[in-house]
Amino acid sequence: MSAQPQPIKTCDTARRTPGVEPFLHPDVSRALQNADFIYQLKAQHHGPIHAIFPHIMRENIRRMQDFFAQYAFETKIHYTCKPNKSKVFIREAFQNGLNIDVSSAEELTTALSVGFHGRDIGCTNLKNGHYLRLALEHGCLISVDNFSELQSIAALHGTMRYKQKTRVLIRLSDLKPKDRQMVPKISKFGTSEADLPVLIDYILAHPDVFDFQGLHFHHDNPLADLHAGYIDHALTLMENIDAKYRSPSRLLNIGGGMRVPNVADPKEWSAFIEHMLQGVSDNLDTGTWNNKAYGMKLSDKGKVEGRHQLEARGKAQYYTFFLAEVLNNNRLRGHPLHRIISDNLLTLVVEPGASLLGHAGFTILRVNGTKRLANCDNAVFVDGNIYNISNQFMEPLTDFIHVPHTPKPNAAPYDAYIIDNLCNERGVMSAKCMYFAQQPEEGDLMIVPNTAAYLSDFEDASPHMHPQGKKIVVAPTENGGFSFYDETYYGQFVQSLA
Repeated sequence: MSAQPQPIKTCDTARRTPGVEPFLHPDVSRALQNADFIYQLKAQHHGPIHAIFPHIMRENIRRMQDFFAQYAFETKIHYTCKPNKSKVFIREAFQNGLNIDVSSAEELTTALSVGFHGRDIGCTNLKNGHYLRLALEHGCLISVDNFSELQSIAALHGTMRYKQKTRVLIRLSDLKPKDRQMVPKISKFGTSEADLPVLIDYILAHPDVFDFQGLHFHHDNPLADLHAGYIDHALTLMENIDAKYRSPSRLLNIGGGMRVPNVADPKEWSAFIEHMLQGVSDNLDTGTWNNKAYGMKLSDKGKVEGRHQLEARGKAQYYTFFLAEVLNNNRLRGHPLHRIISDNLLTLVVEPGASLLGHAGFTILRVNGTKRLANCDNAVFVDGNIYNISNQFMEPLTDFIHVPHTPKPNAAPYDAYIIDNLCNERGVMSAKCMYFAQQPEEGDLMIVPNTAAYLSDFEDASPHMHPQGKKIVVAPTENGGFSFYDETYYGQFVQSLA
């Protein structure tokens, strides 16, 4: 298929994407309305400021605990700490009775330093010898990724000071629902179903080393019936293992991928999607950077491809609706899945990260100025970059929030792309055009909403020696205002009083 001709755009015919207002926690919204407070926060560091709200994480934890309390099976919530490296959030998980999921020896060490015991820690990801040794010595639950990890555990076990059995799950990579035809995507994680008997045989051949606990999988998908199919397949495999080996499973780890709202108005999100579809279908300017349209394109048959992937990124509901639909699914087994899990005396393990950090932080960037680009687009350039907010990993889709130093009520609206401080062409903070009530000026502040999970901390780096972001803890006060604390000070002296 020949390349589609690029639409012609002039300064008079420039076509913009509809605005998408972010979902904000009421306390975050209230804090952002206090411009003096936001400027005080930014004054704490010459680079980006990552404001974090531990009390919002506390609310998220209670929401999840309350949701699972309605079911008869036991649940273990393992806060996965990779979305944010702050000890404040890790300590919040500890103080509220959660377990924790770690993905490296360093995360494991941090969890231990906060107070978690090995029995409360699940170790995931691909593991080197140092990570495995530390996990074995502390009696952690290990999600085994492959056969070579089992061999490494067996070899290390003989050199351990403490000789307790190692609790293991087996992570599977190719589960698929039995009620639909589909080819599982290739994943770098986990073991295939075909190789599962080899791992089970090895575990049972080393009874002094291993304590088999069950199975683990992770599928980040937006379809409840599909997710129910994955659980059904895992349950079937666990039942087969029990029947063949007389080795009953105790744990089923279904991973994370639980979503929280990120768009304030679903109608705005629908308008954004429809605008993108029309632009791609009619070969119009979509109002995205270089008209990339988030990867959507016309197929050889003239149909737009990539719509569903983009649609799934905008959420207006909490994961509780999704999980309730999954656990109440009775099509696959004649009874709701939650009853099957309970009847089998299984403990359900979940590994939430983003859902526990949802709405619990934002990032503040300083505006360096504006300019007109050659194609008539406007650009606001800021003192931060796509590593400070992990654009390469999870690009923000909702509008940024402009906090002007001098509000101008009668100013003309201004639309622009947000450009970062990197000396290369990749430095666009979001492919989407943003809208502001007035033209930003040097010294103004730009807020990137909802960055506590992944965006602010997963890739934070210092290209060109630019400063990394600094975390500042924000907490509500009794008089309805807010206080802020250095992250380390809050973690050591304040949080115990929260």
